[in-house]
Amino acid sequence: MNDSTHPEKITDRYLRRLRFDQSIRYLTDKKIGTIVDIGCGSVGYYLNYLIDKRYSVNEYIGIDPLLNPDIDQLHQPIKNTRFISSMLDSTLELESNSADLVVGFSVLEHIQYPDKIMKEVIRIMKPGGRAIFSAPTPSAKSILEIMANQLQLISPHTVKRQPQYFTKETMLRLIPPQLTEEVVIMHHYFEFGLNNLFVLYKK
Repeated sequence: MNDSTHPEKITDRYLRRLRFDQSIRYLTDKKIGTIVDIGCGSVGYYLNYLIDKRYSVNEYIGIDPLLNPDIDQLHQPIKNTRFISSMLDSTLELESNSADLVVGFSVLEHIQYPDKIMKEVIRIMKPGGRAIFSAPTPSAKSILEIMANQLQLISPHTVKRQPQYFTKETMLRLIPPQLTEEVVIMHHYFEFGLNNLFVLYKK
């Protein structure tokens, strides 16, 4: 998530790009059906990234509480694009088994009930679909605070509203026990252990 009322720094854009780059290894086809982007940011950054990388997207749904009021005009030339303003509290107002790919980059740490959202993610994924999430680790906390408050390299607003940090174990606990048999789970750290990448495949 990214608030358009708090201007981002160049470093914010660079770090976002690094997170997006981690997802590419899990996109095995240049043609993607329906993407749901949770915490898509004010202007749908991941959609722009995929277009720059020459991916073909059949349908894109971006969800965020901080959407740019002109976002529909910004993406007007792109067919089958929809943006939903939502606080991401506990539910996703989307049909079950409707998404080929669900992504959420640096969003789980901002959500009050990430376990409820993860349950919803599994619900909306098609069988054979996948989900990709990134989230910072506890090791990132002090570094991000220094970068934001002392060096002013990233937006201080991002750190102020980032109450949760995750390890592999706490990310795994976001999956309800009754749903663990429905998904294949992959995890790795990146950026020298400062970030998690969490990938789900729905059986």
